[in-house]
Amino acid sequence: MYSRLAPTGSYLKPSVISSSPKQGAPRPAAKSGVENSEDLTALALSMIGDGEAEKKSELSLRLLGARALLLSYHRRPKRELVNIFGAKVVQRLLQVISEADDPFEALEILRPMFSPWIGCYHALLDVIQANGYRLAPFDEYLDHGLKPHTMYIYHDVHAWDIVPALGLALANKDRDISTTFYLTVAQAPLDVELEDGYRIFQKLVGNHVSVGLHASPFSTWLRMSIFQGDTEGFEAWLKSEQAPNELLTLLSGHGTGRLSAFTRDSARAATIDILVDQFRKLKSIVPSIRSANHHGDPVTVLVRKLREGIVDANRFVDPILIVDEPEARDAGIEGSPGKIERDNNPDGSNNYLPETRPDGAIYCEGGNQRLYLENLNSWLASGAPSQLLNHPASISNGQLTFNLEFAENLKAQARGS
Repeated sequence: MYSRLAPTGSYLKPSVISSSPKQGAPRPAAKSGVENSEDLTALALSMIGDGEAEKKSELSLRLLGARALLLSYHRRPKRELVNIFGAKVVQRLLQVISEADDPFEALEILRPMFSPWIGCYHALLDVIQANGYRLAPFDEYLDHGLKPHTMYIYHDVHAWDIVPALGLALANKDRDISTTFYLTVAQAPLDVELEDGYRIFQKLVGNHVSVGLHASPFSTWLRMSIFQGDTEGFEAWLKSEQAPNELLTLLSGHGTGRLSAFTRDSARAATIDILVDQFRKLKSIVPSIRSANHHGDPVTVLVRKLREGIVDANRFVDPILIVDEPEARDAGIEGSPGKIERDNNPDGSNNYLPETRPDGAIYCEGGNQRLYLENLNSWLASGAPSQLLNHPASISNGQLTFNLEFAENLKAQARGS
């Protein structure tokens, strides 16, 4: 949720309402949040313009953005975004952005669609910079290691995050920074359906966008191979009384029940194949990718509860540990944000005190939703190198609370010091 609106003009590029509204149409105030239906309607109308002397592709982007605003896309549960930005929409986005001389100029047309929430991301960046931190993509760590007063920012991009992630990319250009977007390619049926949305990032990679693979290959093997893409069936099984025993017997040597056709070794081989195939697939789209990552995988969480040490004995189950397996390295995976934190914090606790926080610890959304910026400010007090993970739709659709006044005041204090 957005705890308050920034003052008019704050956290908003001056050209935010850059399309030509119809003569006499009200021009919405330049705010970081647009909360009432009147403002949303006016913003949508400003996107449509009069349609004269415009390329058909540009007009289609304006209509797309206007429709999303009129549907109040940013107020809905984030998983509903796939109903608004479905396969046909992302196909059209890919086509228009691919045909543009400058893909960011195409995104600029969509800026009014992002304006209800893009200021929240700018506020996040302001809090980091007000604490004297540099902003960097994960690839910079791969080249130079962890550096003090550096925040390595990355975004886990699921199918519902695709369009909000484009807004973050545009904001990165505003700030002349780069962050890393971990794309969930072929992890679930929805990702396959919306693959064109991930392909858009091929056109954006450069000074403001880097890309990695967001992957949980053991879960993908279960979902896509054992359950044949039946996500509801997979999730129901995962919550069932049978799942723990079936997983335990599989990882002890030979599966039972749903997993009776597989041994531990065959499950490992299939899981490794999925990771390598996913990485190579994304690399064929974005040749510069070098890393893979995943957090909070529900299968890994369940397996860890079964028996102490079972994940360490079956590293292919854990999406963080698997990237360090020889086959993953041979495929070109050089690292993982999660592995940095794990390596620097062997006991696995994430209840960090400032004085004990390891270098490369990850500031996550969990536990910080209500005081997202305030807690981040406290987190950064040590000056130690850190990582920050977010999901674009959590920013666009109000899962996190942004106190924009707090960020504004912090930025002013930093300017005055």
